[in-house]
Amino acid sequence: MIEELPAGAVLREDGRLTLNRAAEAITGYARRELATLEAWCTALHGEEARERQSQYETNLSLEQGAQRFSLALTRKDGTSY
Repeated sequence: MIEELPAGAVLREDGRLTLNRAAEAITGYARRELATLEAWCTALHGEEARERQSQYETNLSLEQGAQRFSLALTRKDGTSY
């Protein structure tokens, strides 16, 4: 079901990230390129990678379940989204 969503979705399970097709199209990266939180942050947040990863980890440690939020990303081609 998640694979067919028109919006980008990223799931984290056991330390691995899984992107749906829409997330691949939005970011320009293949799933295998963004398979970990570290890879995601490094690729999409550039100079803010460490700060963003820390924020993600903090949110995940709160165990609040699924969360929906928006943030700016830098696509593989260098454009912002």
